[in-house]
Amino acid sequence: MQSEPEVFPFDYGIVFAAVGETLPAVGFRVVSADPATGVIHGTTELSPASWGENLTIQLGSAQPAETTVVIHSNLKFGLVDWGKNKRNVAKIQEELRRRLGVNR
Repeated sequence: MQSEPEVFPFDYGIVFAAVGETLPAVGFRVVSADPATGVIHGTTELSPASWGENLTIQLGSAQPAETTVVIHSNLKFGLVDWGKNKRNVAKIQEELRRRLGVNR
C-alpha cells in the first residue's frame, strides 16, 4: 500500500529526523536511513496479525521549508493484508503529524 504524497511545511532535515523517531514509536524497527537519497527502510517482526511488514518511506524537497513524504507498507509474506498496510500507513502519518505539530 502506498500513501498519497503528503507535504509538510518544514525543512527536509527536520522531517527526516521526525520520521526516524516516529517509526520506533509506532512499532517499526529502522533498518536503514539515508539522508542523501531520502529513503528510510523499516520492518516489523512476526505478530499474531501478520508475518511482518516491510516499510519504505521516501522523502523529497522541491522547495526550501517544504518536504514531501510518501509511505509504502507491504507484507513480508502473504497475499492478503486484511487492511494491515493501510493501518500501518495511517498510524505512521498520524504520529508524524503529531510530532511535527501538524493538524489535518
